Amino acid sequence: MVFCTGLSGGCTVESSTVRTFLFKPALEQKDVRLRATGLRTVTLYTRPRTQKVQLAPSQDVRKAYLHIAKFRDTLFFRMRPFFDAAARLACLTLRGFATTLLAAEYEDTAKLPITFQDLRTLSVSLDFSVDLEVVFLLKLLESCPNLQHLTVSAAESKKKDACPSIPNFKGMLANVSCITGSLAQINFLGFKSGQYQKELLVALLNRTNKLKKIGVQFPESEEVVLRWALNQRKAPIERRSSLFNLCYLELEYP
Repeated sequence: MVFCTGLSGGCTVESSTVRTFLFKPALEQKDVRLRATGLRTVTLYTRPRTQKVQLAPSQDVRKAYLHIAKFRDTLFFRMRPFFDAAARLACLTLRGFATTLLAAEYEDTAKLPITFQDLRTLSVSLDFSVDLEVVFLLKLLESCPNLQHLTVSAAESKKKDACPSIPNFKGMLANVSCITGSLAQINFLGFKSGQYQKELLVALLNRTNKLKKIGVQFPESEEVVLRWALNQRKAPIERRSSLFNLCYLELEYP
């Protein structure tokens, strides 16, 4: 494993033997460049002062955790070549502004150019008030035909009065084969009824053939709408608790 936690400047790793890479910088570190053709696992955190992130393609990478902090300056973020080559990914987590930046990189494509046949676990944080991020989520789901465990985290909206404007939202959902074919566990964190979230939750409940468990975290003010959605598929087992000061419902299916 290679750790990169230096106090200032940048971090550049070039190796054909590095298998695991952790980048968790101090506040002043501004640059990370990784070229490791034999990489299996990458964990990447950035700080607000990070200015450049470059991950070279690695065809053997199996697990990627990317947490991109809100950046103060213009961030040069070039990760499309890395994703286009990561056909063997089994677990992918996108946190912070990772989805925002990746969505911009893939804005010009109707669908992702790669199919993640091995991807079983996907966790995505996104802002549902930004159409570009919602579209990227649907593109990503369409590229994961064997996905089993999905976690969707609704970030705080950047556009408070945004109106949905994705004309083919339902059509894109219909192209996501993992919903009917393989998806068994769903977590929906920070659920609110507007901006595509209700439609996505109802589609997941109505179309999943192998669903075993779903957990939803939500503010109490959203319970009526959430109950309506969950009634689309009644569960024999229900548990109620709290998670990070919000309500949490967990349902299990036979």
